[in-house]
Amino acid sequence: MSGVSRLLRQSTSQSVICSPPLVQLDGTSYTGAVTATPHVKRRIDASTVAANDDSTGVAIASRGQFHEIQFNSTVTAFVDEVVVLLQEPGCIPVTWPFRVIPAAEYDARVLGRTTLNAAQGGQLARVADVGVPGTVAAGPAPTASGFAGDGLPGTLSPVGQYLVFTGGTLVSQARLITGVNAGLFAFDEPFSAAPSAADEFEILGRGV
Repeated sequence: MSGVSRLLRQSTSQSVICSPPLVQLDGTSYTGAVTATPHVKRRIDASTVAANDDSTGVAIASRGQFHEIQFNSTVTAFVDEVVVLLQEPGCIPVTWPFRVIPAAEYDARVLGRTTLNAAQGGQLARVADVGVPGTVAAGPAPTASGFAGDGLPGTLSPVGQYLVFTGGTLVSQARLITGVNAGLFAFDEPFSAAPSAADEFEILGRGV
């Protein structure tokens, strides 16, 4: 099992970046796409264990040397323990433990706040310590692949952090910031569409 339990926000769709990378049976790293269906076990309370795998609410995507585990709000509906098992063909099985906690407790412990805008009920803080708010700049014209931000501190070093939209048509979508070129954020993959000027976002992650 991979490390201590990560925290999940109750009744919220969210994504979490996890390690370790998959290792093939011969000991070499697996660099292909995840094709196996993840298995999920839930312990609803001390005496009740989910009898069957609940894999419909969880998806896993490769992110280089890490994996993005995506939970929907059904999986996180109860305060309980959740274990995700991935057994990719030809690889050593990997498990990730999680613990679902009440929304107010999550907001205070993980996001460092006692209230949370309802629009932030999507792909929350992927192991975030601090959220830095900002808005999409009007110019240069924002695209799905890159845009500039307004209202951000000049000391911000966002590379390696996650930008999560908290307003606008892209609310709850999140991407890894891979670079800042001439003031424009670059991401590991484009958003589903171009944001609009003044759309709100937060930059979440360690060290921001």
